Amino acid sequence: MRLISHSRGAEGLKRTLIAKHLTATVDKVIVLDESTTFGPGGGKPGDLGPLIKAAAPTKPGDPGITMAPTGGSVSYQVVAKPLGATTKVGPIAPSCARALGYSRLILDAINERADVANDLFGPAPAVPSLTAPNWSAIKAQLLPGLPARGQFSTKSATPIGMTDIYGFCSANSVLISQMDANVTAAWNEQQSTVTTPRVGILQTSPKFFCEKHGLGIIGFPPYIDAHHNFVSEIAHELFR
Repeated sequence: MRLISHSRGAEGLKRTLIAKHLTATVDKVIVLDESTTFGPGGGKPGDLGPLIKAAAPTKPGDPGITMAPTGGSVSYQVVAKPLGATTKVGPIAPSCARALGYSRLILDAINERADVANDLFGPAPAVPSLTAPNWSAIKAQLLPGLPARGQFSTKSATPIGMTDIYGFCSANSVLISQMDANVTAAWNEQQSTVTTPRVGILQTSPKFFCEKHGLGIIGFPPYIDAHHNFVSEIAHELFR
């Protein structure tokens, strides 16, 4: 049995272990971007070990299992791989996680929705407004060479045919920084006390583009986007 949780789901995972109803062997416990239940926000390193030890009567684990805290960054840990050892996967920079998510959502939508393609590649409005922005700055920010889902790797030795996610982030650092600056400026503009946000700032933000086209979770701050977006980029590794 493999147990995986993300964010607040770690509390449910913890309760599952505490209940001691598992009868199968636990081969891995994976915690995605969480620091409250097991990490420095609430728990402490090692809290997960005793829970796994008592979880399954068949072969529940080993006292040496420990939990490395996330530090609140976008990252994930593989706990007990194999049982008795802990592996912490290196953090993925939040700015890169955001850029990957926005780029992925927009590039996928271009092929599925005519309105998205038209807004990016069609004629710009003569007078941009909040209802009809000039989106010309968006397409230049989308990450080039984005591999298909399931092709990123966090492994120290990148498998053949896969793309090292850390190397990809590094190679696109300038573009990622530009996107992050635009997203932050637009978010701050939306949260300001001005009666009407300035469209000139908002229309440069890929996050705002996603929200206007129903491609992302609306209303959350950018750091929450990173928290959500990175999961789908590494999900395939959770089952290997």
